Amino acid sequence: MKKAYTKGSYKCYEHDFRKHIKSSSRVRSYSILKHQRRTGAILDTKKITKQISNKTIKYFEKMGDDSSIIVTGEKAIIKIPPNFCFIESPEESLKVIFQAFQHSNNLDISHVHLDHSRVKKYSLTAEALLGLGIEITTKKRQIIKRRYRNLNLNRNCQLRVTGKLPENTDHRKMIEEIGVLKDLKISPPLSTTAKRNQLLFRKKSVGANIADAYSNDDKTKAAFQFAKHVNRCVNEHQLSLTLEAKNELMQAVSEVLDNAERHSSASGNSHIWHARGYLNSNSENEYLEISLFNFGMTIARTFETLPEDNYGRHQVMGYADYHKDILDRELLITIAALQQRYSSKNISERDTNGQGTTILIEFFERFCDELSKTPIYKTVTPQMSIVSGKTHIVFDGTYRLTNHPNYTNTEDEQLIIAFNATNSLKSPPDPNYVRQLSGNAYFPGVCISIKIPLKEENDDGKNSDDH
Repeated sequence: MKKAYTKGSYKCYEHDFRKHIKSSSRVRSYSILKHQRRTGAILDTKKITKQISNKTIKYFEKMGDDSSIIVTGEKAIIKIPPNFCFIESPEESLKVIFQAFQHSNNLDISHVHLDHSRVKKYSLTAEALLGLGIEITTKKRQIIKRRYRNLNLNRNCQLRVTGKLPENTDHRKMIEEIGVLKDLKISPPLSTTAKRNQLLFRKKSVGANIADAYSNDDKTKAAFQFAKHVNRCVNEHQLSLTLEAKNELMQAVSEVLDNAERHSSASGNSHIWHARGYLNSNSENEYLEISLFNFGMTIARTFETLPEDNYGRHQVMGYADYHKDILDRELLITIAALQQRYSSKNISERDTNGQGTTILIEFFERFCDELSKTPIYKTVTPQMSIVSGKTHIVFDGTYRLTNHPNYTNTEDEQLIIAFNATNSLKSPPDPNYVRQLSGNAYFPGVCISIKIPLKEENDDGKNSDDH
């Protein structure tokens, strides 16, 4: 019988190479199997990260109603409202953020102009979301351009972004350092960059939870760096965080980010969260601003998807049912979820999950109390807000966490914040501090914004330069 190939021939080489490939493949498959048995399934993080990046666009699409957006021509002019503050006016902010996103996402539009000239009030969160929305659509256009470079579709794939900067110099610097100019890598005018002493913090995590060790490491690093950032900011004013305060802040941020990862999706295997911090020490009105937001399920949706007999669901639904004839159900569930030891992860009354947001609120209150005790401050009027879905909750020190028996009249005590004069969960919350967003405004996830003045405020409401 004639041999199919002779030794040293190309067919012999090809045969041996195929055997090598099969052998290597078996070795690799076995090593992967052993790793899976030891640590759990391995995920294709690059593929999943790309998929989740695309999901960010889907989340922005939920922020409003595109039926009200009219396209005329290839240029869209976005007029930023006077109150572009996510803490005070999330509806106005979300409306213009959604409008800017939709126009930049529309391939029929090749030019987006952002007009900040009317802005009187602004916030880090609003500018961060505005920049992020345009950034992700710009990246999407770049991908389309590479894929369809030979088609006419290429005409509008390149998005031109221009704008009119605000008159407020401090606002300009924020846009340059951590806003849309930074996100799009646009060089600012030289006149606005004469002084630079901004303290910036910028961290994000967009990907898959492969194992707790990796995801916890990301959160721990972010929380540690964030605590250092806050301490650097207060050091500018000859103050410093105590070791206890640092640990409290690290724990609070870590748990908030942990909640963001666990509740970003129903399956729990993907997450999208962002953490930002900003302080302009050259400003006449120095504010330490903090923004923590994630995309995914809202606070209320997290509990609504739990089984009917789940203990954590039973906790929040008890409060929601008690006030169901007065306020919206989503709003009530969100308030209940803020209470200490109210968590979707609790399966019995012995469980102590549900500390993250409470710790952050506690830190916010204590931090402001400490500032108000220092000789250089007469009054400190900090602001904090939580926006989730159509729920908007404001903190300014009027209503605080206190230790009271809970509304079920059990003997257990816990920290609660009911947003009413008696701080009782049996009484409805103050509508000036807990309300439902108007119109089509909606935030698909959870957004926490904090703004703390680091200069003494005068009677006229302006910050003093005296230190």
